[in-house]
Amino acid sequence: MYAHKIIKKKKELRQLIKHCKTTGYCSFDFETTGLEYHSSVHYPTILGVSFQPGSAWVIPLGHFDSPFKDNYEELLIQFGKEVLEDPNITKIAWNIKFEMKWLMRYGIKLKGRCLDGMLAKYLL
Repeated sequence: MYAHKIIKKKKELRQLIKHCKTTGYCSFDFETTGLEYHSSVHYPTILGVSFQPGSAWVIPLGHFDSPFKDNYEELLIQFGKEVLEDPNITKIAWNIKFEMKWLMRYGIKLKGRCLDGMLAKYLL
C-alpha cells in the first residue's frame, strides 16, 4: 500500500524530520517553475520526501495552494539544515546535481552519503 501526506503545519514538518533522522534515509525531489535555479523568476513549488518504501511526504513550498507560499524559505531551510546537512542521513535523489543547485540557492549543502539514481542507472 502506498501512502502520502501533504504537510500543512510546521508540527508535521518536525515529524518528517524526526522520521528521516530515525530511519537514516531521505529520498527527495524538487518540483520547480523552471530549470534556471539562479533566476529570481523561478522557484521551487514542492519538495517530495520519502524515508521508507511506500511512503511519500510533500512539503508545499511556493505552490499557489501552499499554506507556506509566503514564507516557504523558512521551512525549506529548516528541513535542509536538519536533514540534508546531517551527515548521518543518507540522501537519495534522481539527478542530484539539479537538486543541489536549488539547495545552494538557499544556503543548504548536502553532507554525508549521497546516492544519485540517474548515475547508478548509467553505471549499471
